[in-house]
Amino acid sequence: MTTDPVNIPSQGSLHTPGPWHVRDLHPGRCTFNIGTNPNDPYEGEVAVVFRAGRHVQAHHKANARLIAAAPDLLAALKRLLATQYPGTENHHETGCRCVIHEAQTAIAKAEGRS
Repeated sequence: MTTDPVNIPSQGSLHTPGPWHVRDLHPGRCTFNIGTNPNDPYEGEVAVVFRAGRHVQAHHKANARLIAAAPDLLAALKRLLATQYPGTENHHETGCRCVIHEAQTAIAKAEGRS
């Protein structure tokens, strides 16, 4: 039996599983829904990016896309560490500023451990 490092439950991995999708609820306005169902904006809703006002700015939709990519980014980062840097989960020098530490810090933040 092989173990997929992405699907290993951890204490902090309580987020809604991906993939997440962005839907523009009101084209031309800034109301973007992020959810698990690409066809129904309210089923599996995870978040809403909303800005009062009439005009969408490019960064509002970019923020919604970044939020929607979060589960995929987390899974890819975990898989990268597990395959490229095996054994670093518990044996890496604390406090260094290398990419391994940055990745571990990002994962801990995403899982509510920092």
